[in-house]
Amino acid sequence: MRKYITAKASMEEYIFYQALYLYHALFLMQQNIFDHQKNTEAGVPDNLLDETTRMIQSEIFALQSTDYAPFSQKNLLLEVHQKFCKRMAIDMQPIMNGHNAVKIAINKVKINYLKQSIPNKIVTSVDEPLHTVLSVHVGRVSSALKEVDEYLNDIDKYCNYRFGWEKQREQIHSNYVNVFEAWNFDKEFNE
Repeated sequence: MRKYITAKASMEEYIFYQALYLYHALFLMQQNIFDHQKNTEAGVPDNLLDETTRMIQSEIFALQSTDYAPFSQKNLLLEVHQKFCKRMAIDMQPIMNGHNAVKIAINKVKINYLKQSIPNKIVTSVDEPLHTVLSVHVGRVSSALKEVDEYLNDIDKYCNYRFGWEKQREQIHSNYVNVFEAWNFDKEFNE
């Protein structure tokens, strides 16, 4: 019985932290898009969403392949976990494909510039259709963040708040550094 209790607690911890990493990856993706939308002079790289997409994909796979099987089939966490995994399989597909949509939009902007005989112009977040693609994508990511946040709240509640999700969420948000400020050596040097 003790082994079961230990294994169950270990699995709950695993599920919580995989979901936390998923939340973090979605948050990074959202913030990277926001940073480029705010900094309209900066070029948008082709691989803007590649790394966060890879992270999201990895966490979704980890959560979906988790074998959480408590004795009771009426276990609240089991129900929440199964519903979340089914929903995420559908809801995350457009987010996973978003990096391709961004690449296609960037290429369309480059083609338009070439047609106008403007070679080597930097593609920014205000150029269409990239502007629209980023706006739609950030909306999808924001919705997914809310779903993952609810899931983490449910896990933490079920586990008697032993993970402190509210505090961890605050830390994720407060520790984020804007992409353009992270490499601002002049600002750092002057401080």
